[in-house]
Amino acid sequence: MGFVLFKDSFQRYDVGGGAGVIANLHQRYTALSGAPEIITSSFGQELSLANSGISKTLPHSSRWVVGHRYRYGSTGLADGAIYELKNNTTQLFALFQDGDGTMSIRTNNGGTVLAVTDRALLADIRYMIEWDVTLGGGTPITVTAELRINGQVVASGGPTSTGFNASQLLSLAADANVHRFSAAFGGAGTGSVLKDLYIKNEAGYEGDVRIVPIYPASDGGILDWTPDSGSTHFDRVNSHPVDITKWLSTATPGNIDLWGFDSLPAFSGTIVGINISVLAQKDDEGTKSFKIVTGATGTDAESDEFFVSSNNPEYYEFSLKLDPLTGLPWTAAGVNALIAGVKCIS
Repeated sequence: MGFVLFKDSFQRYDVGGGAGVIANLHQRYTALSGAPEIITSSFGQELSLANSGISKTLPHSSRWVVGHRYRYGSTGLADGAIYELKNNTTQLFALFQDGDGTMSIRTNNGGTVLAVTDRALLADIRYMIEWDVTLGGGTPITVTAELRINGQVVASGGPTSTGFNASQLLSLAADANVHRFSAAFGGAGTGSVLKDLYIKNEAGYEGDVRIVPIYPASDGGILDWTPDSGSTHFDRVNSHPVDITKWLSTATPGNIDLWGFDSLPAFSGTIVGINISVLAQKDDEGTKSFKIVTGATGTDAESDEFFVSSNNPEYYEFSLKLDPLTGLPWTAAGVNALIAGVKCIS
């Protein structure tokens, strides 16, 4: 049922570049460099990466499709990577913002250019950029890639050698697991600004997407977990920006807690899917796991079992392209009627 492994609207964070932003991003991402900043505009909250970067580690895959809304601040600077795809620490593919305003897809630690766009992007204009990367071979590993801007293919190339053999990589396979986003050019006003990010490990672009966060707004029919304070449950898990001083907890396998959600704002177009994000941690040794569930009884759809590995809060994701009640694409009415929550497994 899943179709997207990770997405972020950047509308759930504190505004600015202080400790609160860094702490919230650390819960969502697996590595940070520098001091990313959340900024506001007429497009809502966006992530600014001047002199900074963020990384997300996902399961190894040989196929990745990534997209986000993007703008940069100036031209005339040296070429620089705004995205790197890595097998652990080894870069196998990179998307470059070139100093003349064009974009290029590259491999071999950025030294081999697969293709370059035939026209420059304009500074301070937002574009929807998407790229599709496939890794193959083994001796050497090869990369085939395609870049789309505003729905049009503007660069494609490969299969081209990455400069590495599978035997040189920790996974010993032609795959990748780390996604790093950064600014091509350093300095205030020159770095990458992005929003509406998605990462998937299957073919197919999503197009000009808008990611809208909605939050728990009511208690559902089953409330087995224990709130840290009071008797209502949804307000323990709906804080945005995140407030980890509020929580629900349980140590009983089979316990379910369900919530209703905000109604969708007005929008045009179709609903590509929904993504349910749960921030979880454990406070005891031993195996602790849960599932994300939907439906009034928590049985309409269940995620894989998530094993909580840390006493630090981490996000766990469950995406659904179809409404499990109907087996059809989501409608606004279906999303507005959504009941979802968590089930303790161990």
